[in-house]
Amino acid sequence: MRIARAVGGSVEQAFPWPGFVDLLRDSAAGLHEARRGTIVETFRRTPWTALLEQRGWWTGAERPFDAFWAELQEKGGWWDPIYYFGQWDRIFKTRSGRFEFYSLTLKAALEAHGGESKGGGIEAPDQACLPHFEPPRFVGDSDRFPFHVNVTRPIPLAGGRNSDQPFLQEILDPQLRVRWNSWVEINPQAAEQLGIADGEEVWLESPVGKIRLQARFNPGAMPHVINVPANLGHTAYGRFAKGIGVNPMHIVADEYDRLGGFTALGATRVRVSKA
Repeated sequence: MRIARAVGGSVEQAFPWPGFVDLLRDSAAGLHEARRGTIVETFRRTPWTALLEQRGWWTGAERPFDAFWAELQEKGGWWDPIYYFGQWDRIFKTRSGRFEFYSLTLKAALEAHGGESKGGGIEAPDQACLPHFEPPRFVGDSDRFPFHVNVTRPIPLAGGRNSDQPFLQEILDPQLRVRWNSWVEINPQAAEQLGIADGEEVWLESPVGKIRLQARFNPGAMPHVINVPANLGHTAYGRFAKGIGVNPMHIVADEYDRLGGFTALGATRVRVSKA
């Protein structure tokens, strides 16, 4: 919030609260106005089903917000255990209020950008509002870059914020016996064709970059797919993370999925060579 005030303008306006407690109080006001749920500590005294029967769905009675806020701080939390069956408009935030196989929201967006025939830049405009297949786009010529790169997340580092923990670096990949380093996971038959040995240092190159890693064989790897772990190769983040391994994002091209608009991490072609 202090940073937002220093930046000023619309950024400051997006954080209008003087402090974090004020933000929490403002959020709690919405819970109070919803007239639903209860403060969690109440259920330790009375079974929640009996409590709901006595008070209805709203367990806050008619108390003012200041009293609600004081008890919320004292007891530590709020919850709403009730599921209202059949109120589909609460679940489906669509124009029809139902699950839509044909997206009316997407249809309106396409019409706003020049009509349904434009198709939003995808190849099947007549089916744009229905689930359908669109051919993926890949960066890199298949002759020069015969492999697809697949950026993976090792289970110990799947959260993306814990590569600074030495125990997790020690158990990075027990199956391939790799720790404190990055690697290229490659099919043994594909590696044999390239003359690459298990554990050998290799270059992994794409049209946008080049990184050096250790090759590790995995018979379960697809022959034309290279697996590279993410969440390594930090330039900072403490002594147990800085300089450990490499960041595969240096070779991932700037491409996106044409339907979802998300970053296409699997759209980059690469080649492997001895270091």
